[in-house]
This record gives sequence, C-alpha cells and structure tokens, in this order.
Amino acid sequence: MATSSCTSSGFATGEKFEGHGYRDNKHGFDYQVSQLILIGLRALKSGTHNFELGSDVRAADKWDDIVYRVPKDDGEGRWVTFIQVKHFSNPDKKISMKDLLESDGAFSLPKYFKSYFNIKRNGSPTDLLTSGDIIKDLIVLTNANFTDINDNFTLTTDNTLHEIFETLGEYPIVSNNAIGFKSMFNGKFELVLCLKRAIIDIPYQFALCVKNKRQFVYKAKAEHITEGELRRRYCLQLKSEILYGRYDKFSEKFILDENLSQVAKHFRDELYAIFQEERDKKPQETFTEYLERQTIMPPKFGNLDRDCEANTNDDCGDSAVVIGADSADRDGCLEDVVQDFLAKLKFVLKQADYPETVEMSMKELSLLNGLDENDPMTQIIYKLLRDEVNEWMGAKSANFLTANDLEMFLRDRRRLIKNSNKDYLTLFQSRFPFNVVGTALVFSVIPRLAWPFGRYLARLCAKMVPQVMSLCLSLSESLA
Repeated sequence: MATSSCTSSGFATGEKFEGHGYRDNKHGFDYQVSQLILIGLRALKSGTHNFELGSDVRAADKWDDIVYRVPKDDGEGRWVTFIQVKHFSNPDKKISMKDLLESDGAFSLPKYFKSYFNIKRNGSPTDLLTSGDIIKDLIVLTNANFTDINDNFTLTTDNTLHEIFETLGEYPIVSNNAIGFKSMFNGKFELVLCLKRAIIDIPYQFALCVKNKRQFVYKAKAEHITEGELRRRYCLQLKSEILYGRYDKFSEKFILDENLSQVAKHFRDELYAIFQEERDKKPQETFTEYLERQTIMPPKFGNLDRDCEANTNDDCGDSAVVIGADSADRDGCLEDVVQDFLAKLKFVLKQADYPETVEMSMKELSLLNGLDENDPMTQIIYKLLRDEVNEWMGAKSANFLTANDLEMFLRDRRRLIKNSNKDYLTLFQSRFPFNVVGTALVFSVIPRLAWPFGRYLARLCAKMVPQVMSLCLSLSESLA
C-alpha cells in the first residue's frame, strides 16, 4: 500500500499536511475526487489564482474531505472553507431532521459541531490554521436532498424547509445554490441544545436529575485538558450562581434570570426544555413558578473543589473557549461558538452524480485550455489530472495543492498540444516507433462498415481511444 509523500512527483507544492493515506473500497471516494477536481478548475476559471486545496486533512477531523484556503485581501491570514462530500448511490435519498440531530451518522450536526469546536479550540495546528486565519464556511455537499417536512423538533411540528432554511445563492466553486439555517426559526432552541450537549452534557444531566428527583453526581473524565476545565467550570457555576444555601434550592438570581452568565443560561435552557415536556401536568404554571417549587437533592461534586482551587480567582462565568487562530471569536463562550457554527454551515444539495461531475470538469478544462468540449485531448488531460489527484490523495504525508500547481499542470499539457499543432497523430508518431493512436482510431471507424454488429463494436473501440492516448502521453512524457 503506497504511503509515500506526493512531494516526490512535484504535483503539489504547498504547505505540508498529514493525510489518511489510501483506503480500500471507501464509499464515495471517486465522487470526492471528482468534486475536488471540479472545485479546483472552477476556482481557476473564476480568477482565484492563489488558492490552496487539501484533501483528507487529518487535523480537520470530520471536516477533512476538502479544505479550501484563500488569502485575505489585507494579507493577514486566510479565509478557510471546509467541505464535506457525501454521496449516496440511491439518488432518491432524503435527509431528515432526525439525521441532523443524531449523535453520529453522515449528516450528524453534533458530530460536525464537535469537530468544529475542536478545530477552533486547538488554536493553530501547523497544517491547518495559522494566526489570522478565519473559518469562512462549513459546506456539506451531497447528491441527496432534504425531506419536505420537519417532524423531529420537540416544540414544533410540520415546519416546512422554507421556514427553517434560506437560499444563500450560488457559490462560484460549486454548481448548485447553497442553503443555510435562518437566523431565527421554530426549533432552533432544541437544535442549539443538541449541539451544546455534544461538547458538555452537565446541564442536561442536571436537569434530568431535577426532573426525576435524583442526586446529580459530578464525575471527572479523562478528557482533553480544555474539556476537563470546561466541565469543572460548569460545576463551579452550578455551586456559586445557580444553587444557594445547602444546594437544595435555585438562587433568586437564577429564578428571575437576572444578569446570568452564559453557563447559567445553559442550565436554565435545559430546565426550560424539561418544563415544556411536563407542561401538560400544570398548564397554568409559569417557568418561574416551576423553578421556585423545585426541591433539589444536593449535588455531589467529588474532587471539584480541589480541581478548581487554582481557578477560584478566575472569571469562569462565561466558560471561555480557547480559540487561537480565529481572532474574531477569541474568548467566546460556547453559545457564541454554536451560533457561529450555524451561521457558517451551508448545505449544497442535489449535486450531480459522478458521470455528470466528470463532464462538468471536462467542460471547465476545455474552456481553460481553449479546446472544444468534445475534443479527445480534453478527455486525455482529465484522465492525467485524475491520476495525479488520485496519487496525491493517497499519500499519508502530502502538500496542499496550490493554484500555481494546477496552472502549471494545465500549462504543460497546453504546451504539448501547441507543439503538436493539434495533430495528435504527429505528436505520438514522433515519440513511438509505431502508430498506436492511429491503430486505435482505425479500429473505431472500420467496424462501422460491418452491419449490424459493427456499430456496437465501434462504440466500444471509441471508448478505448482516450485511454490508449492517455497511456501513450504518459509514456511519452517519461521518455522525453
């Protein structure tokens, strides 16, 4: 299994990153390759001559399929777009809200949010983000579509897609319009809580304990140091701001929602969700009255006091998240990161399947090379480009593919075309002692004379011509 760096081929020369290497029978791999090629060609055609493309970037976690980076106009860092490609062999596949809310799965938003949170929290990985970089968009690109009805949010039913999503227009590097969540929609409350639980579930577990009259017990987990600190800070706020006395009642400040920290608001939202579920029991009761009548079993915090001794003078109220690379969100709380995630999240649906995507790429190639779309040389160039991208994506240690890399690849192919004056027969005759291409062309024409089976044989032979020419061109370059 090949694991060598693609730097040896000289195809990609940008910054180095750690990839995943070759994968056996990875569903959708061909589709991912075709989309990456199409994105690169469209970026070139749009006049973006300083972009970088990475694929299967390990540091991007669940957003690893395609990383697209473009320098900012002020020269301070780059705009970074993460694109996750999801392909389904069944073109009638529908994405439900249940799919979005699951903890795992192809379209799990909690899974993608946790990766986004970790990317920002980790600061500045050398192979992903650097100082000044800003994450611009998070794109889920798929050939599937959403179901028409949202029937999965707790507080609402029968929400149509138009009430939840809005069209954001067409992106230059993708073929369909993107859609995103509206800033406000029925059901956003539940979605935000679902995303927060992917990072920290203490408020949710505490609310369940209040509901079921059980004792909440804090259990330290062997997690990332920042996650551990976040959990401890949540528990510290539970002791100091939310509960009072012997920790068997809610504080007046918490009950009246007066100048609460974001952590306390998170606890309040989880309790409000429980209150809504039980509202049928006391339909006239307000949420304030619900909180006032609760008798709480005092939580057990274990070694929390010892764990937080070094932080007793810190302002833990807003559960600061360390975000080193994205200065716009530095020191933001979990609520801010969730809202930021939803604002940047885009869905590009009903994308063309693999054959159509290849055709679109060949159209872009013909425009960039000044060739006719049906010119056989366009198919040859695409085949060679595909082979280079396959090798590049299969490396465990690779380099970002730059706009200059792609331009040089196309420039070299245009040079071969120019030298041949578009006379492919002369091109190959000058490099080989026999006319391979001419033979292939003859076999694609002569069988037409044999009726009735000749036309089928002709079609088969014609399909082989680009592959034969591609092989010849590859060999000729190695011998040049």
